[in-house]
Amino acid sequence: MQRGASRQAWRRVARSQFCIPLKDHAYIEWRLKRRFARNLHRFVDRLPREDDAVEWFALMQHHGAPTRLLDWTYSFYVALFFAIERAMPGQSCAVWAINQQWLLETLKKYPAMRRALEIDPSLKAPEAMAVLLEAEPSIVVPIVPYYVNERLAVQQGAFIASMNLNRSFMETSVLLRTRAYCGRTC
Repeated sequence: MQRGASRQAWRRVARSQFCIPLKDHAYIEWRLKRRFARNLHRFVDRLPREDDAVEWFALMQHHGAPTRLLDWTYSFYVALFFAIERAMPGQSCAVWAINQQWLLETLKKYPAMRRALEIDPSLKAPEAMAVLLEAEPSIVVPIVPYYVNERLAVQQGAFIASMNLNRSFMETSVLLRTRAYCGRTC
């Protein structure tokens, strides 16, 4: 999985983590989802299942709402486009990459992740994601909704999402990497 970023977006986090105190994230996320769900029927033909958090978050992200999702792609070329799209002349840009198999193997150390993978190895079933959202482990998880919208399909899109809203996205990512290297689990 790759993510393109101009220098101005290098430290970009999920949109929901801008200017919002961490302690308020869960409540604000619930309110945003509720408000979005009340209005979505006017814009789409098919509504997601009520319990399908991933599809709701993906649609919210698509429509510009702040979510816990961070956009990634399976295409190097799409990532490169987003890296250079907003880069100013002479300014650095980058394509970030993560080995999804390494990440999934690392995540298997966490009991909640093992339970979710037992339900659905692709993590697309709402029941699998519900396990992770309830447990709130301090991990980031690669996800793709079962139903993908046109933009997500064209961009070969995927997401990485933080499961614990009490930690920043960057803090969770660094914590996961540190634990993977030192062999500790939570």
